Amino acid sequence: DKIPANVSLMMPEFMLVYSRPEQTLRGFHQIEYEMDLKDSFHINEDYVILDRRIPERAADNRYYQGLREATNFIQNSPVYRKVYGRDDIELYVKNGREPTS
Repeated sequence: DKIPANVSLMMPEFMLVYSRPEQTLRGFHQIEYEMDLKDSFHINEDYVILDRRIPERAADNRYYQGLREATNFIQNSPVYRKVYGRDDIELYVKNGREPTS
């Protein structure tokens, strides 16, 4: 209920089922694709959900590497602020946006 229905949102792939149809979505594995192509990545989503339990490496490392890079970027970015944290999930909002509740 803290995330509006029509924002751009980056979230862990296992949470994509909770998204709303109007949201523009991106998962962390796409960061790895950007890094492979350009040696860098760009995060411009309005809202970012981070899973603080960065899982161990698996057969397909793209998700994990992307999550690790995004976590470091978001937590140290002056562009985002943490508005929620519980259990292993943190919600970050781009400055200038307000969570709905």
